Amino acid sequence: MRHTLNYLLAGAALCIAAPAAVAQHSAPARLEGVVVDSIHSAPPSGALVLLGRRTADTTISRSATTDDRGRFTFADLPPGEYVVALESSLLDSLELVLAPATVTLSPGERRQATLAIPSRTTLGTLVCPAVTLPAGVGAIIGRVEDASDATPLRDATLTVRWTETTVDPATLRATSVTQGADVRTDSLGRFRVCGVPTDTYLDLRASLDAYHELLLQVVVPEDVGVARQDLALTRGEHAVGRLAAQEASGDHAAPAANVGTLSGIVYGTTAPLSRVQLQRHDDPAVATTDSLGRYRMPNLPLGPQVVEVRRVGYMPRQFSVNVRPGENRATDLHLTPIVALDSIRVVARRTVYREFESRAKVASFGRFLRAEDIERKRPLLTSDLVRQIPGWTVVRSTTSDLDVGIASTRGITSLTSPIPCSVNIYIDGVPHQGINWIDPYSIGAMEIYTGTSTAPVQYPSPCGAILIWTKRP
Repeated sequence: MRHTLNYLLAGAALCIAAPAAVAQHSAPARLEGVVVDSIHSAPPSGALVLLGRRTADTTISRSATTDDRGRFTFADLPPGEYVVALESSLLDSLELVLAPATVTLSPGERRQATLAIPSRTTLGTLVCPAVTLPAGVGAIIGRVEDASDATPLRDATLTVRWTETTVDPATLRATSVTQGADVRTDSLGRFRVCGVPTDTYLDLRASLDAYHELLLQVVVPEDVGVARQDLALTRGEHAVGRLAAQEASGDHAAPAANVGTLSGIVYGTTAPLSRVQLQRHDDPAVATTDSLGRYRMPNLPLGPQVVEVRRVGYMPRQFSVNVRPGENRATDLHLTPIVALDSIRVVARRTVYREFESRAKVASFGRFLRAEDIERKRPLLTSDLVRQIPGWTVVRSTTSDLDVGIASTRGITSLTSPIPCSVNIYIDGVPHQGINWIDPYSIGAMEIYTGTSTAPVQYPSPCGAILIWTKRP
């Protein structure tokens, strides 16, 4: 059973229009309407509307999924009083519950209803009732539990830290200051941190005596203003005892009984995201979401795990999950699009390309292409830009030109294995990307490193690396 914060939004936004003309007494009723996403100002597709009624001799229970315009319909309903509730991936990910509304349908009546996902302001008031969360400020909520038995951990310390940078307009000198907040969990293991910056990487650390600390990065999306992160802590002696037993047996491979599978769905603003990459911390295996945003990560070690989530055009994020034997269903994930605001557009461009220009000035270990260089080459695909590089080869896919890879015959792996050594491709700092996942004319700058140790140290590349920086409007 999942433990939630049990936040309940009283007075769900349900608007019922005046009854239509009532037909004959035996005619069935009809309830139809639309769901509005007050956060993104767009109708969410795939939201779930639940309808229920209990009579003296039977129970009526139905559900409807909204279409791409947010519409839903319940037809052929017996007259009477019904309860209407709304569920969505966003509310599920926050584990927030909207209070259901009631509607009474007369025989033959056709009623219109409007359901609304709460606005950012409403969510902020719900989570932090005594604090105002203006633009740029949000909150983190969650629960801390024991990884072995899921019991809530009281008085665990949650430490949040972030860096704020200010620029002196006169000297253009930047000054960075570390800010933070500390809170403790209540008797149910719950915590909330109000007043943290949004769209900023926050270091979240959970600690408690006799337990191992857990550290991960959290981003509170500006459009929602609230992020949820549950954490599980492992007792120190449990981890030590398990490691000692494993070493004593001489078995360093995780047996099947000590692994689990993690699955879930990743969303963008309102719809599922494909080609999202998920990777357990310090594990080379990468899982990728399908066209419906679904992913599956098998053979994960049991206990608390930190998973990194990345996709080009979205802010990378991390989440913590307590893996148990068998199938583990994770809370739906929402990624925040990277948006360049007009007021900071030039500054953002200078920040992105500053490291490119600083390395291009020396140009001793890599090849550097700017947008105008790429346009002169007139490539059809981005892979055409590296096709003639000595020591590299384009590995074709049997399914699509978009999924080709670049391999090196000089890399470390190729010295011990006949398998080509894959070149690590970074797009806006995100590793392990497909080179043809981006249109060549969307590239603002490109760095190519063919050696085994010539790429910048922050971009590991035993077989060479390609750094791609996308254009900024």
